[in-house]
Amino acid sequence: MEGMFKVILVPVLAVIIFGGGILLGTSYKQPSGTTPASSQSEAVKNLEMLRSPSIESISAFGRVIDISGKNLTLSFGEDDKAPIFVKMKDDAEISIQQKEGTKISVEQTNFETIKIGDNVNIPLTILPNGELQGESVMIVQ
Repeated sequence: MEGMFKVILVPVLAVIIFGGGILLGTSYKQPSGTTPASSQSEAVKNLEMLRSPSIESISAFGRVIDISGKNLTLSFGEDDKAPIFVKMKDDAEISIQQKEGTKISVEQTNFETIKIGDNVNIPLTILPNGELQGESVMIVQ
């Protein structure tokens, strides 16, 4: 009798567990407004808004963590987990701002002056493909 009880109990428990899994899976709802499609359309909407003539300038400020050709990767603060990649214009002007006491001087320099660890300010343009393009670089010392 006990063997027959186990033979019946095991399949019944399996059906209950399987059915419970199906119920949980079908009743799970993704939080409102976070579907991939809505996130993507929201990103496109925000990108279009940033291209508005009402937005006069967009800039990136951070520490240079990588230099690849004419491209810079920046990070802000000590957190390198959210770096930003900036493709520079071929004819981007490079300048260096130096402060001595209360006197601030700015002089033109070349791209090779930029070093990893420098703090830079880069005015940006959003290209039609969504990439960021650096218009110029101000090395801030």
